[in-house]
Amino acid sequence: MIIDFLGGTNSFDVKNDLVAFEQGNSLLLLDTTNNSKVQMHGHVNQIVAICFCGQNLIASVSMGFKNHLQISEFDSFNRTFDDYLPDTDKKTVNIFMANINNQLIIIEVNTGHRILVYDIQQYKLVFITDLDNLNPCYGFSYLPSKPKTKLCFMCNGQVTLWNLVSNSVQITNRITLKNIKHIDTNKSLNLIILILVTGDLYILNSEGDLISQLKAPDQEFAASTSFEQYLYLSTRSGKIFIYEISTLKFVTEIHANDTCYCVQLKHSNQILVFSLNDSTLVTMDINKRIILNQQNGHGGRINQVSWDPVQSNQFYSCSNDGSFGVSNSRGDKFSMSKYYIGQFQTKIKCCVIDNYRDDIYLGDNKGQLFVFSLNNVQFRRQIALTQNLGIKEMQFSPAYQYLGVAFKNGFTIILDCENQLKPVLKLEDKLENISFVGIKLFQLEFDIVKVNTQAYSTSYIPRNDKSFNSLTVYNHNSVRRHQIDKGNSQLSALALSIYTIEGTIFGFDLHPSKDYILILSNYGFVYIYKIQSSEKRAKITVPPFSRHLKIDKSGLYFAVAHLPLVNASDKQFIEIPSIEYLTKNAKINKKMLPTNIRIYECGTGQVSEQINRIFSIVSLDFSNDGQYLLVGGKKGKISLWGLSQDLIQSAEDVIKDMKLNPFFWRDFQIYIDEEEIQEQDILDLDLLAKKLPNKPIVQSQKYQQIVNPHTLLQNPGSTSSRYELQ
Repeated sequence: MIIDFLGGTNSFDVKNDLVAFEQGNSLLLLDTTNNSKVQMHGHVNQIVAICFCGQNLIASVSMGFKNHLQISEFDSFNRTFDDYLPDTDKKTVNIFMANINNQLIIIEVNTGHRILVYDIQQYKLVFITDLDNLNPCYGFSYLPSKPKTKLCFMCNGQVTLWNLVSNSVQITNRITLKNIKHIDTNKSLNLIILILVTGDLYILNSEGDLISQLKAPDQEFAASTSFEQYLYLSTRSGKIFIYEISTLKFVTEIHANDTCYCVQLKHSNQILVFSLNDSTLVTMDINKRIILNQQNGHGGRINQVSWDPVQSNQFYSCSNDGSFGVSNSRGDKFSMSKYYIGQFQTKIKCCVIDNYRDDIYLGDNKGQLFVFSLNNVQFRRQIALTQNLGIKEMQFSPAYQYLGVAFKNGFTIILDCENQLKPVLKLEDKLENISFVGIKLFQLEFDIVKVNTQAYSTSYIPRNDKSFNSLTVYNHNSVRRHQIDKGNSQLSALALSIYTIEGTIFGFDLHPSKDYILILSNYGFVYIYKIQSSEKRAKITVPPFSRHLKIDKSGLYFAVAHLPLVNASDKQFIEIPSIEYLTKNAKINKKMLPTNIRIYECGTGQVSEQINRIFSIVSLDFSNDGQYLLVGGKKGKISLWGLSQDLIQSAEDVIKDMKLNPFFWRDFQIYIDEEEIQEQDILDLDLLAKKLPNKPIVQSQKYQQIVNPHTLLQNPGSTSSRYELQ
């Protein structure tokens, strides 16, 4: 069950008191009267256009191998239309959409642009035609002029005006104007509003004649919206200026943000909705000048989401936009505070919490380590570990005396937290042909100390770090365990075990009991090994090319993110690439981002729960109490999902027992017989097969049960389940 979404949006629309916006593949509806959000329909791919239409309808289009249109009733949630747009031999790069007199106008942009007109009362395509095969459209709006509606397109170096008639469109004017960056219309006065890259404003009549212009103030205009006699213009200084559109007389200004500016505005009655360039979506009451809702988010890929080990209602996120977030969830609501590092082109790749010293450690893409205070989020220090070698994962030793750091090339070291974070031990050197790096530091047996870090929470830590273990990636298909000992004030490492799998490692995680390691293979299996004996205890089938393996805090369940799957009933012939080729082709491999989640039982390998069609997933984490799953996306979005009551109750019971007895799991051994391995899922690789060259493609054959993962063949299914190369 979806609890809440956090993050900016690239597409939204507003009608009366309702705001519709996308969160990746999902369409959400915000009711500003009670500040409540509900999830509408979902798509397989990213939603790129949203439009209210008719009396109670809302439409959304996703862009993928086939562009997908869905229409639902927002009062009853009934799906009224669900179909793919007609095929084209050109790749779509953008989509615009508008509702005009019960007709849904869709503009597909490719090397040129084409128009599709749907009758939303009869739910049928009225007509489709190419408007321009060579000049793409960068903006679209319309004027409800009588007797013919006028369509306005912002193209490269020109604005084109078209009349919309019953079953066709007719061009009426081409206006040559360079450096246009924004187009909008005032539908009450039939005016066309243009903003140039210089920030200046031009206003045209419906025939395309210039009637007035406005020089930008100190900061250039960035975006506009218009309603009745008023014009709202955002500037790069973070302000929104309001003018009377007929006279361009200044009325007032709204302070939107200190550090960001509006990139898109929409208006309906007294509601103004605008998105900022840091992916924040703000809904404001114009008359009362108050913010009704603010959807904060990151402006780039969410590289890691992580719950606080002590405070169960707090989590952290770090992003490619150079910021990290500290979020509190109170019931079903998010409250996020975002902080920027302030370094040029810095991408925060990972974070780890030091509850012993109340610090947060952040690693970036250049090998820099930043330390901030948790209490007041004040900067403490910055350390350059390497030159331009990104940090991929960090973890503290059990007693917080050392910090393990894994870099993107597999190089892994240990830092001394009590000696200015100096490197004291190297565990792994640079590795070749790896798809995942990680590090886990833990102790198998220790005397624990109870630490009251908060009035309402307790934590247990070992007494010292004189001896502990590490897990690191050894090569493309092996994880190695070291025993690290401290003697004569120096650390030494002894390699004890190697855990090897078939295929390539796409992730690994340490079981909370510290007795097992789970390793994810690109072939579609999760291997469970006993830590001390290196005995393989289970081989659980998951979808091939799954990623982001994560075990919940009770140890009962693990989650993986996977690509859309094909129904077993679909038995089509098609040529598809071998899994070995996809594994070796790193460029394709990195673009295959999962959009779905499965949760499995560690003890049985059975699927416990599924979450479908979210967004391009890049990070996962379970909450400390086992109630929630936190998901981070490629485009700055975060979603919080509540697990089913059965999973929550089971996890809570085990977590309670583990607090009383840290060795609880040693009485419950994990073992799954090889004969219980489930049938392999089939990926929908239709798009990938069409995009790849013919040379590496293997011969086609019918859908069959997979026996040998080394010669794995996949078959695509119906057009209802596809994924998009990001």
